[in-house]
Amino acid sequence: MRLLLVEDDLCTAHNIATAAENHGYLCDVATTTSEAMELLRHADYQVAILDHYLQGETSLFLASHLRLRHPETKIITITGAALFANGYGMERLGTYFLMRKPFQSSDLVAIVNYLRETSDLCLPQGDDTGGSVALGG
Repeated sequence: MRLLLVEDDLCTAHNIATAAENHGYLCDVATTTSEAMELLRHADYQVAILDHYLQGETSLFLASHLRLRHPETKIITITGAALFANGYGMERLGTYFLMRKPFQSSDLVAIVNYLRETSDLCLPQGDDTGGSVALGG
């Protein structure tokens, strides 16, 4: 399974990519939306992990692009924002999970495993008290 990770914090990106690769996933890393768009021109991804805030912009454009051009790609959005007003709008763009930083890379890998193993992606609704929220698909 191939993952696209879009994260502008290099330390966070390294930790997530290393954890994913240690679990047998191929993980391509982009630090900007434009880098991610270039990677999407050359490869298909089963899961995209998108940092919501990327160097002064959000990943909403990228999520929208994925829904239109790569509808089979499952999206996980990660964010360090304490308040995330657009969280429920992400559901319309196909985000399956919203994770708040900081989190354990192993928790993110567990979500990727879940998405890989689940053929019916009608996910249960989560509450807003934990580190991750299942948004559905």
